[in-house]
Amino acid sequence: MAHISIEKIYKKDHNGNESLITSESEVLREINHHFQTIAGSVNRKKPIQGRWKEQYKPLDSINDDIYSDIMNLPSKDEWLNIIRNTPNGKAAGPSGISNEMLKHLSDDCHDVLYYLICKIIEFGYLPKQWKQATVFPITKPKPFNCELSNSRPITLLETVRKALITLLNHRLATILKDHNVLQANQFAGLPKQSTFEPIRVVNKLIQDAIDNNNELWILSQDMGKAYDRVNTFQLKKAMEKIRIPTAYTSLILELFKDRQNQVITVYGKTPAYNVLTGIDQGEVISPILWCIYYDPLLAEINKHKLGYTFSTKNITKAQEELTDIIQQNIPVMAYMDDTQWIIDEKHKLEKMLYIADSFYRLNDIQINKEKSELMMRAKKRRQRYFHNYNDKILIQFGRDHIHIKARHPYEPTRILGVHFNIENDNRYLISKIKTEVDHLTNLMYKKKITDKHILYILNRIIISRIEYWSQITVLSKKDTENLIIPFRRMFKNKLKFARTAPNAILDNPYIYGYRNLYENQLQAKITEFCIQLNDTGVLGKITQIRLKSLQIHLWSSTNLIQKIPFDKVPRSMKNNYLLNMSLLCKDNNISFNIINRNEFSNIDRGKVPLTDVVISGDKSRLLLWADIVNKYYYPQGTIKGSKEAKWYKHLKQLITADGYNLHDHIKQLFTIYFDNVEDSHPYNIEQKDRSLVATYNPHHNSFLLGKIHKFNNNDSVVLKHFISDFSVSTIDSTFVLQCDNSQCNANTSTKGSICTFTAHHQHLVPLLMARKFTKEKIKENHYINYNVFNLFDIARKKFELSQSSLSNSHLLIIQRTLAACNNPNRHIFEFYTDGSLINLASEQCSISCLFAQLQNTFDIPEVEFSCTVEKWPSAYRGELLAVTLALIVVPPNSKVMVKTDLLNVISQFEQLKKSRFSQSAREYFKTNNNFLWNDLIRIITKLNLLVELFKVPTHADCVVYNYADKLTKDAHFDQDNHILFKSDATTMKLLPQWNGITIENKLRRFIRTTTTYKGLENFINLRRNMKYRKLEVDWTSTFQCLNCDIQNNETSMSSSKIKVQKVHLLIEEIPTIKQIKSPFWKFMTIGNAQVAVSKMKHSITLYWILECDSHLQNVPVASSLHSLHIWDIGYNINEFTFIDLIKGIIPSMLYHTINSWITKDNSIKILIQMRQYIFEQTFTEVWLPRCSYLKEFERSLGLTKKKKLTLKNFRSLSPNNNNNDNLENSFDALESIRKNIYFGYSIIDFYTNLTL
Repeated sequence: MAHISIEKIYKKDHNGNESLITSESEVLREINHHFQTIAGSVNRKKPIQGRWKEQYKPLDSINDDIYSDIMNLPSKDEWLNIIRNTPNGKAAGPSGISNEMLKHLSDDCHDVLYYLICKIIEFGYLPKQWKQATVFPITKPKPFNCELSNSRPITLLETVRKALITLLNHRLATILKDHNVLQANQFAGLPKQSTFEPIRVVNKLIQDAIDNNNELWILSQDMGKAYDRVNTFQLKKAMEKIRIPTAYTSLILELFKDRQNQVITVYGKTPAYNVLTGIDQGEVISPILWCIYYDPLLAEINKHKLGYTFSTKNITKAQEELTDIIQQNIPVMAYMDDTQWIIDEKHKLEKMLYIADSFYRLNDIQINKEKSELMMRAKKRRQRYFHNYNDKILIQFGRDHIHIKARHPYEPTRILGVHFNIENDNRYLISKIKTEVDHLTNLMYKKKITDKHILYILNRIIISRIEYWSQITVLSKKDTENLIIPFRRMFKNKLKFARTAPNAILDNPYIYGYRNLYENQLQAKITEFCIQLNDTGVLGKITQIRLKSLQIHLWSSTNLIQKIPFDKVPRSMKNNYLLNMSLLCKDNNISFNIINRNEFSNIDRGKVPLTDVVISGDKSRLLLWADIVNKYYYPQGTIKGSKEAKWYKHLKQLITADGYNLHDHIKQLFTIYFDNVEDSHPYNIEQKDRSLVATYNPHHNSFLLGKIHKFNNNDSVVLKHFISDFSVSTIDSTFVLQCDNSQCNANTSTKGSICTFTAHHQHLVPLLMARKFTKEKIKENHYINYNVFNLFDIARKKFELSQSSLSNSHLLIIQRTLAACNNPNRHIFEFYTDGSLINLASEQCSISCLFAQLQNTFDIPEVEFSCTVEKWPSAYRGELLAVTLALIVVPPNSKVMVKTDLLNVISQFEQLKKSRFSQSAREYFKTNNNFLWNDLIRIITKLNLLVELFKVPTHADCVVYNYADKLTKDAHFDQDNHILFKSDATTMKLLPQWNGITIENKLRRFIRTTTTYKGLENFINLRRNMKYRKLEVDWTSTFQCLNCDIQNNETSMSSSKIKVQKVHLLIEEIPTIKQIKSPFWKFMTIGNAQVAVSKMKHSITLYWILECDSHLQNVPVASSLHSLHIWDIGYNINEFTFIDLIKGIIPSMLYHTINSWITKDNSIKILIQMRQYIFEQTFTEVWLPRCSYLKEFERSLGLTKKKKLTLKNFRSLSPNNNNNDNLENSFDALESIRKNIYFGYSIIDFYTNLTL
């Protein structure tokens, strides 16, 4: 948005001749005339006739009571909260009073202002000064060229007026949203709406038309001056239609009466002029008023049901007759003034446009009909469109006829900033992204900028734009890598890195940490996909239909969200968004726990594939092709009596013995049934079956796999030990291998060559019966069809349930005790809650919580309950769980006072309270501990509770608080009080899981965390870092020393250069020709370099002695330092040497030695100073002399810079050996992420001291 300095303007006369006006008085007069008449209409009453007379009648379906509180006077706190939340940095109105001034008013001024606001609401009149405004002209997306038609106005209003309208707007928007007053086709103006929904609806429209070979017309109309042409008389009728109270309507319309504006110019403000029509661009309530103004048209169009219809058959059993049809009609989509007309036939489109045109003429809405854009998909015949896209189409648009040329199937049309084409082809998108990356990359090549400047442009501009443009396209990893190559090349070139420098220095968030395009796609698209699947509006319904339609099309018995039937999307469906997203989730270990089985249902309970459609009822033979064609459920398009399809021929060869009867092993597939292991009973010891089982090991907080070996008399079982390998396991299968003695580190007992252990039979979870274990050749194949993380959860759950005597009984007892207090007078329950977290980032991590009614007030008995919970460790989680459990046990219709010492829980609760305890899918996935918060909302709404949370002092010395604190801490050590939640205790349709673990924190942040692990591991797993995977490195200190030169929010050319030099040392890359011939460590151990390094070693030792002695006296510092094996100058693959210190690697033993003398902060400070000293001395004493020698050597050979550049293109580069493919002893992110979820390990701390 660029401001225009209007100093002179061009003016056209009646003959079209232009003249340049430079006179100040004439310029001001022309500016006023332009902005006063820009709309081309005036407010006037109009008679309503025909269909619109019926449409503007007040709706009987709306109850007047929904507006009962809309004109209530605000409380003082409500008003002050409006003032506090006004944005900073906004332009003030004519008075010059800014939002910042309002926030710093004295208490007396706030009282006066509050009194004024109450009187305005009470009497319905505004101060005359509030109707005066200033117009701030800005440019349109084209050059201004002194033409006022190339500008548009932004109105600057008084800030107090905007604060009042913000209050009134919030009340109206909340009512309209909660009660679905407006049409669902309008996706703007109301809370929790955005371009997210319409963009995805358009994508589904196009894909549905492609899959079903349907005709589709999408006409995008061009609307001009929407706000400026609003007729307030018609606006009043539209507000009366939805029964907005007269007092509210009058106060809002008062804003647009008797207004005067002044325009800002180079010469100052113009004289005030009267505003003739429209609503203000800068007014807070203008967007929702436009939606109300436009709503009668959408209602009339929806009434005729003329649009495109999504439909599918709701199959629940493969061989039942189908009668249930799911469908959704979409005739039009509107986002403010951006409207798309959607239809499947031309004559229906013309009928819709006739209705729309009559509405536009009635309401003075200006449509540039000739500028309309048409996407049209004709039906295909033999893979060809039955339409010539070079021909123009004659369309009747109301009273006018327009000739419009439909876009070519591969030609893009821009809708809400995203480009679509009728073939859903992504080639234009890839070309656009490439152009954008190349353009900004070429600009940066020529600029003198730092590393942080470059990364800011990439992370905040390039990646953000790509994310928005590609939100309905899944880019392959290969595509994203190719698109970002120019940037990577430029980045390395600007920072003087070799082209062969590993990309891991960019991926590692602790070095440069740029936003990897593919990883950013994972974060954005998986989060958005989960929001889409949980949508409860039009988009959610369409998504359900499309998934069911695809399921039938692919003949899959399992819904595609739960299991996708292939590892690569078929070429014919390569651009299908839903299929690509399902596969993307699968490839990244994201699965879904389906809560609402009605919307995401399987066919025939998923016991058999949909192949049973072509199998006889007795499951013994393949049906004849003629029988299949006659079946009702066969996909559309098949011609009765046609020849056998190719898939049928392949299937016949695959599953039949003679083209008719099924193979025996195929018959058995249709009788297989898998028990839900999570709900399985304890192992039946009486059967004495040699099954493969899982059991929990509490000593190591892990699970053990074993095969039954023998049964003891004391209810224990001896099992042959099997080990699982995380690194080669997948989301669907776990790698298992029988344990030998050398590999065993569990609590086992060994006899002979068989590694065995014992377990109680009640702790066993059966996985595979002995017969199936043998049949599937597990010993040879090594894979079982279970998720490795699910096995841990299942085994732990079985162990805890068998150990716990609590279960839900204690809570039920409390609930029954308090149920006696249930009466119409709403007893007040007063609970104290507390949460505790201990041993974070260790396997002894524990979260506990407590709620207690400790004072016998209102004749309510004293109760208390404490327990522990697992995963996502934080004290916040414990406190929230305590509040949730307290609400579970109270009777319906109760008043509950909860006293907690955690302000964050209270703040989040107040936010939910403002939204009337409604939570959209987007809000759910942007909340930490979202499962608990959603459960709390469900409890409050279901039990109709009145809940208030109060802050109590933290660690206050009070008998009640101390007692509650003691109970909370004692719960950590009570093994019988662990609590588990049912997975369906939520209002969501489905929940995302990572390796079978429900993701309960902010979804996008969690996925970003997983990519951060990958980025760090990419660096650690480099071949050149193999040594550091075997030795204990303090990576925290290493990266702190690397980034210590400047603050994160600052940058300079010198700091950028120093960091580059440090990274060169870290990755062992010397920017010379000799880096190919000589390893870094050899260069550091020759001649004068060795002498310089020796001097540095002694200087550092002396410095440490003095520095450490200043912090802690009488410590044998020198002897402790000299005892460390880090002072050898030579290179050693098995031990740290001084070469590693020069590179910037901090050994853990060095950190722990220093930290044993002084505090952690001082230890880091000393290490940073040491690292800086080594770096500076290496540069001045080793590197600079070496460069001088090389310069003289090249001069003696007659080598000049010009000659070296001439030979540059002919010198072959050494192969890049920095890839991590097929590396042995590399780290795997799966275990690190799991430990983050269960025990709270931070990313960097997990790898510090970790060795292989």
